[in-house]
Amino acid sequence: MNIDKERKAEASVAELQLKDRELMSRTKELTETLAQQAALLAHKENLLVEVNHRAKNSIALAESILRVQMRNCGEPQVREAFAEALRRLDAIAHVHDMLSKTDSPHQVDLGSYVADVGIPARRERFDSYNHIPAVGPAPGYPTLSLWPQA
Repeated sequence: MNIDKERKAEASVAELQLKDRELMSRTKELTETLAQQAALLAHKENLLVEVNHRAKNSIALAESILRVQMRNCGEPQVREAFAEALRRLDAIAHVHDMLSKTDSPHQVDLGSYVADVGIPARRERFDSYNHIPAVGPAPGYPTLSLWPQA
C-alpha cells in the first residue's frame, strides 16, 4: 500500500515537472513574441516619422516649384491661380502637420485648424464640437474626410 502511494506521488511529481517545463517553454515563447512585437512597433513608429518627414519635404518642394512659376508669370489671372494653389497646398500641409502631431490620426480638431489658418469668423461654428470624426458626418458640422468614402 505504501508502494502504491509512493508511485502515485512520483507520477504526480513527474506530471508537475512536465507541466512546469511546458509552462516555462510557453512563457519563453510569449516573452520572445512580445519582444518581437515591441521591435516591430518601434520600427513602425520610425517608418511613420520618416514618411511624415518625406511628405513635408514633398509639399515644401511643390510649394517652391509653384512659387518659382508664379514669380516667372506675368499674367495676373495665372498668378492668382498659382496663389490659390499655394493656399490649398498650405492647407494640406497644415492638416498633415496636425495629423502627424496627434495620437489620434482619425480626428482633426477643426476648431484649432480654422483658428490656425486665420479664419476666426468661422471658429465659433466648430467650438461646440471640436473633435469631429474624420469618417462620418456630425449633424450640422462639416467634416474633414481623410479617406475616400466607399
